[in-house]
Amino acid sequence: MKHYLDTAEQAARHAGKLLRENFRRQQRVNAAAAHDLKLEIDVQAQELITNLLLKEFPSHAIYGEEGMAGDQSSEHQWVVDPLDGTVNYFYGIPHFCISIGLSKTGVTIEAGLPLFQRMIHRVRKCRLLGSAALDMAYVACGRLDAYIEQGISLWDIAAGWLLIETAGGTVDLRPREDMKDKYSIVASNGVVDLKL
Repeated sequence: MKHYLDTAEQAARHAGKLLRENFRRQQRVNAAAAHDLKLEIDVQAQELITNLLLKEFPSHAIYGEEGMAGDQSSEHQWVVDPLDGTVNYFYGIPHFCISIGLSKTGVTIEAGLPLFQRMIHRVRKCRLLGSAALDMAYVACGRLDAYIEQGISLWDIAAGWLLIETAGGTVDLRPREDMKDKYSIVASNGVVDLKL
């Protein structure tokens, strides 16, 4: 496991250097939607991560926000979001991160979760920060009590999921039947009662 972790950290540091060097510079927009952007820097960061991971583990697969690479039949799949918080990055808001997680065949995703509306009156303050992976890291280290999302991609939360569970928290992730490749998630620090 240490070799996997060291390689993921090295890939994240290299991609982080690229993102820092280009932060607050004019960005090339590859695609724009009502609530999201796809930047050329996303693609560059994922290519950098992909090359480093596949150089070290050529038989592994990459499942990333910017595409797939490697042997997709591999039992080892790297789940990558090269720039989680792209809209924040584009507007010069320093709340973004790189998310790299490793999945191995046999790990299943559990299902189900209630709406955010049911939680709003049970908490002190709700925040929408724009980077799922960083928000989940904040849950893991105690800055936030919980993270709730109704339509998220696996690459946005895979690494944060590991952080939260390693820190003693809980993650309830369920596939959305009405949204292809999207999930609902409730993640908590393990202290807050999120029984819904």
